[in-house]
Amino acid sequence: RTPALAGRWPLPRVLVVSLVGALLIAATAGAAPSVTMQPSGATVAHMPMFTVTSTPPATTVAWTLTGPGGYLQESDFPEPTTPATTPTFPVGLDGLYTFTATETPSTTPAVVTFTLDTTPPPVPQVQSGPPAVVGASAVLSFTWTGGGDAAGAQWRLLDLGAVIGEGTVTQSTVTVPMPALAPGDRILRFQVRSFDPVGNPSPFSTAFVFNVDQTPAAAPFALSGPTGTTAI
Repeated sequence: RTPALAGRWPLPRVLVVSLVGALLIAATAGAAPSVTMQPSGATVAHMPMFTVTSTPPATTVAWTLTGPGGYLQESDFPEPTTPATTPTFPVGLDGLYTFTATETPSTTPAVVTFTLDTTPPPVPQVQSGPPAVVGASAVLSFTWTGGGDAAGAQWRLLDLGAVIGEGTVTQSTVTVPMPALAPGDRILRFQVRSFDPVGNPSPFSTAFVFNVDQTPAAAPFALSGPTGTTAI
């Protein structure tokens, strides 16, 4: 008999074993599983994926992801293995999300929060560039403004819609040599777009247009006159 119940009735052996097992599970449970998020960060531009790992491996792992506007994604059933990796989540509204992972046995869930920000920065505006007509050996300089809290910018140079030069910078100006051009006079267009701190790009700016003169200068006309002696 169990001392606490002496004088009453004996507990069935199966029930005693079950109670002891439950106490052992409760004693070993407690530590939350570890969760890694990719991409990581307090604010992200894309819905992340999560990997849930427990040490020692749990019997099962289950997870939920909640967010603005009633957003809810959850595991169809407890995952039988660990680590467990979530699928690619559908994009939800911008705002705060909470990912919760639980395991069996466990008494402490793992909770990760992040903010989804998919709003692009403002479109920058090109303020200056080369003269309307330049030669094929000109060095090209451009400046622009706008872009909000832009962390960087991508510029590109186009010839009839084809990109002939591009790059990224962390300031609002760029100076580049003239790229190799197709023969003949060319009409080039320069555009730039901004990136915010989490990587959202703005649309490209209105093009800054200029001409490249590659027509060789005409040869001077040779002057000719009569030969020999001319009587006046």
